[in-house]
Amino acid sequence: MLQQGPVGFVFTLAVFSLTLLFETAIAIGIILPVTNALTRLRANYLPRAVSLNSVMEDGRGPEPERTNIFTRLFPRKEMSTKIGPVVPGIWAMMQRIRRLEGLRGLFKGATPMGVIMVVSLLIVASRVDLSYMSSGHLKPSGEIHPFGDFLLSIITYLAVFPFELLMRRTMAHPDFVNWQRPRTALRQVLSPEELLHPWKLYMIPGLVPAVLLRKVILVRLTLLVRHGLVPAFDRLKNVASADPKDDVFEGPTSALYQISTIGMLTFLLWVGVIACSLSFLSGIASKPMIPP
Repeated sequence: MLQQGPVGFVFTLAVFSLTLLFETAIAIGIILPVTNALTRLRANYLPRAVSLNSVMEDGRGPEPERTNIFTRLFPRKEMSTKIGPVVPGIWAMMQRIRRLEGLRGLFKGATPMGVIMVVSLLIVASRVDLSYMSSGHLKPSGEIHPFGDFLLSIITYLAVFPFELLMRRTMAHPDFVNWQRPRTALRQVLSPEELLHPWKLYMIPGLVPAVLLRKVILVRLTLLVRHGLVPAFDRLKNVASADPKDDVFEGPTSALYQISTIGMLTFLLWVGVIACSLSFLSGIASKPMIPP
């Protein structure tokens, strides 16, 4: 039990601040370099080089292709000459960034990412009942409200969307963007039209639906899958105390806290699939975020 009164409030606030700093350090130290490399990898457009062979192939008719079970399972990837450095994957892109820009290049976009985390946490913290923090008791999570949580996710996304766009463009910018000078930084990552009319950032074709699908729908689906496979991870409903005169009492049982091995493995597999989907959609969404 926490201490009551102002001391309990200060203690809870200190714990919350330390937790926030710890999560921010993990996000910037681990997630940011991977996101940086993935964004640059998706934005690395390499056109095909024009050569005599490619010109002759354009005038040649289609040749009959022999297909069997091996060619269907392991399709051969046609290699063509590209203009510019060919980077095969995320790890190779991280090594290239470190070689050309140093470790500092892997952490481009740290300032917008920090703003995203702060804004998101402030929106989520607006639903916290502060009266329980000073009473010395922890309030239960409360009942699940699917529509309210879904609406909160959309509001959070719309609030942090401009900062995510700034983060992506900062990562892909050829120069280092110094956010200690906001006006100069905004001129580097935004076009003159976007500076005059910031609301047009939401009107970039296909960008809002792609990021909305990534940040909201897939997360909601994951919560539904977790509720069905691992209900012990869900928030429990508030249960009123049983009255001695009651013959029937409804509430959580010991079976609810048991975690099934098959359910846990299936949920982890689902999380892996979702992670791959998020990476794919992140690449799709990062291209319109980068000005031509």
